[in-house]
Amino acid sequence: MSELEYWLWLSAKTGVRPHTKIKLIESLGDPKSVYRANLAMYKSLGISSASEIKQLSDKELKSANFIYSTCINEKISIVTIADAQYPKRLKSIYDPPIVIYYKGNLPLIDSEALIAFAGTRKASAYGLNMAYRLGRDVCRGGGAAACGLTDGTDRAAAKGAIDAGGIVITVLGTAINAKQSEKLSEIAESCTAVISEYPPGAKTLPTFFRARNRITAGLSLAAVVVEAPKESGALLFADEALAQGKEVYAVTANADCITAEGSNGLIKDGAVPITGAWDILSAYSSIYPDKLKEPTKENAVYNMPESKPKMAKNNEQKTKSERIANKKGIDNENHVAYIDLKAQLNNLSENQLKIISAIKKPGTHIDEIIESSGLKTSDTVSELIFLQIEGYVSREAGNRYSLKIIQSR
Repeated sequence: MSELEYWLWLSAKTGVRPHTKIKLIESLGDPKSVYRANLAMYKSLGISSASEIKQLSDKELKSANFIYSTCINEKISIVTIADAQYPKRLKSIYDPPIVIYYKGNLPLIDSEALIAFAGTRKASAYGLNMAYRLGRDVCRGGGAAACGLTDGTDRAAAKGAIDAGGIVITVLGTAINAKQSEKLSEIAESCTAVISEYPPGAKTLPTFFRARNRITAGLSLAAVVVEAPKESGALLFADEALAQGKEVYAVTANADCITAEGSNGLIKDGAVPITGAWDILSAYSSIYPDKLKEPTKENAVYNMPESKPKMAKNNEQKTKSERIANKKGIDNENHVAYIDLKAQLNNLSENQLKIISAIKKPGTHIDEIIESSGLKTSDTVSELIFLQIEGYVSREAGNRYSLKIIQSR
């Protein structure tokens, strides 16, 4: 293992700040020299934190050996800041990690128009829709996406990017091999690379999650806040991106949307307002002229991934009209899953029923739906997104909508 052993030894000192590690390596030449230094040397270099000196004074190498063997066994790759593969973008920030661990395939980050996405876990239907669409279209336009894996806009953006077949990077705020929920593990396995500065076995500390922001921002060209309320962690991410000199974009939202008060505030403070992926990518098209392109008209029309509405669990629970419809083969003619509206009334709100009643013919324009339902534009859009997700309506080009259900007569 030779020199790598000392890189791993220093990497395992998670209580020593990244900037302190960089300062020691720059002053002493390499991690091996940092390892050999004594208390007097550390103090002479301005290391005054008692907790940092305590960790640096621990010269046990078992942790390094454990990290190395675990990485071999679990197919975790190791890149030090001295390696050519280490991204130059990340190296240029104030406190880059001295080692990054990753699973998957680490692309040539500096050759990619990597865009970072952030937002709230408790996003509105509009926010989820926009996150998915932006993640998807950034990748369809030749860019790459850096996304979190948690519920809300992070996962929606990651899912969109994955569905587009694009490069998707996620940075963990835990050890690289920390156990994840089944849902997180599933989407992580679909990412191009999962990255962490924390080695196998590292105990997660609360500070890790904010520290992760600097890596995600450092790897990326720009940051996009899709939807964020006041006091959202996504705003801290935007602050980190700004501190690194990165452009910050924010999705426009209704002025009265509580879950977007923070992101709307970013726009007031100077963030670039966006409504689509090309609003972001166009700023970098001159840097990557052979890679970035505006998504085609077909790509730019977003259709929410559809799921079938929840049906009765057994035949005894089905309504008479459902059984008759099945016998007549009503839902086989165009291979569309139709359902009886009456069987679903209890699952829909008053506003959602108003919208369904307003879609009087296939391809009803959204303006007609708003006028007929008597709802606000914002409420109509939000409810239409929900109805798409649940499979009640489908969206077509030109902001037109059609029912996927038949009303009982």
